[in-house]
Amino acid sequence: MAKRALHPPHQVPITAFGISEPYHDQRRFIVSNAPNVYWCAGRGTGKTTGLIVRCLRESLRPVNKGLAHLLCAPTYRQLVRSHERLLQRCLQAFSDHQGYSLLKRHYRADHIYILRNGSEIWCQSFERSGGDRVRSMTAASAAIDEIEMAGVSGGDAFHTAGTIAAAVRGPGSLSVSYTSTPRGLRGVLRKFVEAVEADPPDDSHQLITSTSMDNPYLTQAFFDRLKASMSAAAYRQEVLAAITRVAHLVWARGGTGRATWCPSHTRGSPIRCGWIQAIHTPTSVGGLKWRQTAGPTWCALLSFARTTYQSSS
Repeated sequence: MAKRALHPPHQVPITAFGISEPYHDQRRFIVSNAPNVYWCAGRGTGKTTGLIVRCLRESLRPVNKGLAHLLCAPTYRQLVRSHERLLQRCLQAFSDHQGYSLLKRHYRADHIYILRNGSEIWCQSFERSGGDRVRSMTAASAAIDEIEMAGVSGGDAFHTAGTIAAAVRGPGSLSVSYTSTPRGLRGVLRKFVEAVEADPPDDSHQLITSTSMDNPYLTQAFFDRLKASMSAAAYRQEVLAAITRVAHLVWARGGTGRATWCPSHTRGSPIRCGWIQAIHTPTSVGGLKWRQTAGPTWCALLSFARTTYQSSS
């Protein structure tokens, strides 16, 4: 009986990890060689699947042999119920396709997967990614899912991304991958937009954008259901991956320049607080503003992001 020809682990086809043939944008993300790559896409585009396959392929590259890799999700529950389950299914599919297992050891309590080549995949959530557990790590790559959710949930996307990306140092490919549905022109997405629109463009950053319609595996019934359950602005953001004004996701008819300003604490204090009813640019959300009148005045703005808000002072 002839032996089946086996590919080296880092050269196996993407479908060996148990996913359907990736469509154009998904493949671009999985095989990208950019040091920093961001896939901004709508719902159902396969962002999480592509990110996990990319993380596995990075860990199997010869340059990353024996090194640690980070796989990060917004919440601990998402990490355990979605990301780790998908990671395990990809590993099992690879075993079925190639006839041998990539997984050498699994430390369930620490959420660490040791592969045959000595690489380690450390699974972390944004909730538990701060502190010494990540700061003291040295990783060859990081795969961060739904990074903009760090800002919506009351955290800071820049701080979360910076804490995780700072661990990517030392030997290896030093690749950092992000996926997210847009939450306005802010956070890590704004950094990538500025990088690719710079003159000349920053080649170390690659931004890939996709709408939900770009995924050929989704049906029209899926889009009809989303359209029936969402506002027009939310549909543009969640399905069309449009960078919408944050105010439009709170008020159906955000104004075009008007703001309800209710000064308080004016007696003997330079601090004024107010309610900003319409925000022109997403970049002003959550920012500290200076208003020049007779003298500098501190303005504390309330920042709204869908169902939550946070204040800047």
